[in-house]
Amino acid sequence: MPIYDACIIGAGPSGLSTALSASMKGASVVVLEEHKKVGFLDERCGGLVSERCLRNLKLSLKGEYILNRVSEAVVHSPSGLLLKIELGGTCLVLNKVMFEEALASRALNNNAEIYTGVKVKKLNFYKSHVEVETT
Repeated sequence: MPIYDACIIGAGPSGLSTALSASMKGASVVVLEEHKKVGFLDERCGGLVSERCLRNLKLSLKGEYILNRVSEAVVHSPSGLLLKIELGGTCLVLNKVMFEEALASRALNNNAEIYTGVKVKKLNFYKSHVEVETT
């Protein structure tokens, strides 16, 4: 059974960013994704990140995954009220699929391992380690 410093469940933007960051620091990392491929459309992710996020991950601020730059948002409520939100800096609107593919590629280049089509069934916690059971 392989042993890793970090086992990340889910190859969405958060999981892949964590995998990339940990692997850049020399950790042995595995990512387990239940879907058959990395980079799929999912309504749970809005595709908005800060420039700082990309700088910290050493990703290009001119990448083809960047669709737009915004500094504020306006929320339209069902009752017709508008709420203007200042974002406190520039945020990037991303093509989520392309962004996840770029993150996965960088993580793999930093020796992370990514397994798709793997669903985590159970986590067993011990004093010195965690065992992951998959289907």
